[in-house]
Amino acid sequence: MIGTSEERLRDLQQLYPRWQEDTLWTRFEKNARVFKDREFLVYGQRAYTYQQALECVNRLAASCHAQGIREGSHVALMLYNSPEYVFLIFALAKLGAVKVPINMKLSQEEKEYIIKQSDCEYLILHSLEKSPEFEHLPKLKRCVVRFVRETEACSGLCIGWEAFWEEGGSIRDYEISVLKNPQALADILYTSGSTMRPKGVMLTHDALLRSSFGTCRTRMMEIGRRMLVPIPLYHIFGYVEGLLSLIWVGGTIILTDQKAEGSYILNLLQSSRANDIICVPIVMIHLLEQGKPSPDQLPHLHAAYWASTCPEWVWDAGKEQLGITDVTTGYGMTECGSTTTMMSPLAPKDAVKFSQGTCKNAGIAGNERLDGKLLEVKICDPGTGEELSLGESGELWCRGLTVTKGYYHGSEQNQDSFDKEGWFATGDLGCFDSQGYFTFQGRKSDMYKINGENVSPQFVNGVLGRCPQIKAVEMVGISYGKYGEIGVAFIDPLEDSRMARRQIDDYLRKHLAEFQIPSYLIVSDSGKWPRTSCGKIQPSALRVLAQDKVTHFENSCGKTGKEITWI
Repeated sequence: MIGTSEERLRDLQQLYPRWQEDTLWTRFEKNARVFKDREFLVYGQRAYTYQQALECVNRLAASCHAQGIREGSHVALMLYNSPEYVFLIFALAKLGAVKVPINMKLSQEEKEYIIKQSDCEYLILHSLEKSPEFEHLPKLKRCVVRFVRETEACSGLCIGWEAFWEEGGSIRDYEISVLKNPQALADILYTSGSTMRPKGVMLTHDALLRSSFGTCRTRMMEIGRRMLVPIPLYHIFGYVEGLLSLIWVGGTIILTDQKAEGSYILNLLQSSRANDIICVPIVMIHLLEQGKPSPDQLPHLHAAYWASTCPEWVWDAGKEQLGITDVTTGYGMTECGSTTTMMSPLAPKDAVKFSQGTCKNAGIAGNERLDGKLLEVKICDPGTGEELSLGESGELWCRGLTVTKGYYHGSEQNQDSFDKEGWFATGDLGCFDSQGYFTFQGRKSDMYKINGENVSPQFVNGVLGRCPQIKAVEMVGISYGKYGEIGVAFIDPLEDSRMARRQIDDYLRKHLAEFQIPSYLIVSDSGKWPRTSCGKIQPSALRVLAQDKVTHFENSCGKTGKEITWI
């Protein structure tokens, strides 16, 4: 039963009348015993109850122990979403090992850099085909390979999954030393590193649990919620907002075993009886356009959560075509333990279109001095660091229970990011209104300056996203000798015609200041824009593409004046 918002909150309060500090393992073990017969995980034709999952976690902890993994060991995971990945999360937490999840789509050089920079001595990977060069990793003691081909052989450094699993059978539970410190390091999560080497964000067990409980409470999740998570668990979004938040309510995580295309996602929502889906905007757009859902197809679905940096039409279409009532968005970053602000189901109807919610309230898991909020926040001048008044735009600074302890082996970055009072400079721009709603306005590093005027691509995206003729838009700034920099907008129009282009031109002139109007509009399929493996746009790659297209266009066709030019 879904229940009202009040009933859901009451159920949570009855389950958790006071906050208990736990590790990821101890919290999972407690809840696995409370919800033992409930379904915990669905993956293709495989399904596990909480009790069955607990048994798998214990066996994998024994297998890891047999390989020499102990408290403080750093273990890199290079795996796609799967039951084994989920079970390893809690198995490593039981031992007190530090998990270092690695994006499967990174280059070989980047993977090797992360393994070395994080001091990993153990590696568990999908297959040898995805393996880094072991000779470049002198600290590596053991490599567990999930899938081994018949033509391949595991020897020396490597061990196959079956042998790894079997060796766990010889270990008795009393032989395993279990981590008891909730303040211990649980994860080193590497940021995408768009302009420099990836940075390893250190997060504790306590921070991850408080953040996920705050999500569960803010979203008012019902007991037994079934959530489809078509995004990778090595990213903080799927990890905290998906997997960890569900454990608090004995929920079910539904993982995809195929590419997240529209019709596949629709069929999975139906067959799995999902109540909820969390995803990035491109997955939602594909679902709405390719799957063509209708509410009668999805009687169990009542909630959805996707990022707000998407065209305005997606919000209304999501509600109408999916039949959902609880629409959530939020703002966050790995360094703050996932979401900092989040939209409650009780928020005003159209608030998701224009803001990213209010500071996440975790109730008993939050700071009593802050009435249950996890973090203190302030908006500061990006240049001076001086705190600004309410309603003014600037850089967001955070301090509190879920902020990272720092970057691993990153003394210089830590010095640049933290002040003496423990405030963390996010590098993100935005403002809070009088009701406490936060509006994200882009990365400080993505701002560009034309003729001395600062322009926020995020702001322009928001304005253009409300244009009726535009399906998707992404704006970047590029170098341009005459003006210093100019704006280039990638446009995916509903239809590309002379009439549509004139209407878009008129819309730009009506809704933007002259210096904010992009100099070039590039017509392009949004499905082909460069993205991370999680579906987020890569501004750095988009800037390179924009620079190349503008340079090629001007060399071949030339351009005069400051009129809007379509490519």
